[in-house]
Amino acid sequence: MPRNFYTDYARHAFRFYFAYPKMTAFKSKADEHNHKAVKATLDGIDVESIRLLMFVFISAPKAVGCSTTAAVEEYCSSNGRISTDDAFARINNAYEKFAKIRGLI
Repeated sequence: MPRNFYTDYARHAFRFYFAYPKMTAFKSKADEHNHKAVKATLDGIDVESIRLLMFVFISAPKAVGCSTTAAVEEYCSSNGRISTDDAFARINNAYEKFAKIRGLI
């Protein structure tokens, strides 16, 4: 299944947000808007989805490499609360919410 055009953009914004969650000074307005859009997205989703995203963007790159698929599989096998299909759906929903808030769709 092909990815939506905003997926890479959203992934970049989430990585940046989780790397610098308390950022106050930005290099550009786009970075500031992205940061605020990610925060708004996280404020509107459930705790399990936030845990999943934090694992994918914080813990997993250090533990299992930078592959989102490997990170999701690791998260699902280690906690057992959600399936990989559900995890990918949650990630895609977060990306879509971000894209809507950011005005990409």
